[in-house]
Amino acid sequence: MENTNIMYKVKNRSSGKVTYSVTYNGNKMHQVYNPGETKVVPYEELRQLSYQHGGPELIYNYLQISKEEVLKELNINPEPEYYMSEAEIKALLQTGSMDAFLDCLDFAPIGVIDLIKKYAVELPLNDFNKRKAIKEKLGFDVDAAIKNNEASKEEVKQAETPTRRVVEKEEAAPARRTTPKYNIVNKQ
Repeated sequence: MENTNIMYKVKNRSSGKVTYSVTYNGNKMHQVYNPGETKVVPYEELRQLSYQHGGPELIYNYLQISKEEVLKELNINPEPEYYMSEAEIKALLQTGSMDAFLDCLDFAPIGVIDLIKKYAVELPLNDFNKRKAIKEKLGFDVDAAIKNNEASKEEVKQAETPTRRVVEKEEAAPARRTTPKYNIVNKQ
C-alpha cells in the first residue's frame, strides 16, 4: 500500500470484547472493541497487528475489515462467509439453503458463528434441520437456549409487583346527618 495513513472501518463481530496493542511510529496503540462496535483505524495499525503472534487469527476470526484489498495486503485469505453482514446471516437462517448453511457452519469465522447462535435464539430459528445441524456441528442446543430465554422472561414477569385487578369500594366514614344546635351563652 502506498499510503499507510488511509483509514478503514473495522468491526468486532464476536460476542465478547476484542483487545489488542500495537506499536508503530514510536507510539503504542491500544484498542478495545465492544461486541458489535465499529472503529476507523489506519492501515498501519492493521499491518502491525498482522505481524504480531495471533494477529492474523484475531483479524480473521473476530474483526471484519470493510475492504477486501486490505486483507490481501495483510496475507489474510478469508472464506466467503467472512464478508457476511448481520442481515445476510439472518437471511441464511430463515430462508437460506441447507447446503449454504452447512458450508457456513464449516467455514465461517468464530465471529459469524457467534452471530448464528445469537440469531438462532433471538429470531427464533424455526427450521428443525438447521437447529439439528447447529447442535451437531457446534454443540449448541438452540432448543434449550430458547427454553432458558423464555424461562428467564417468565422470572422477570413474576418478579414484578402484582397489582389488584378488582378494587374494593372503600367504606366512607360515617357522616353526620344533622347539624348540632349549640346554645351560645355569654358570660359577662
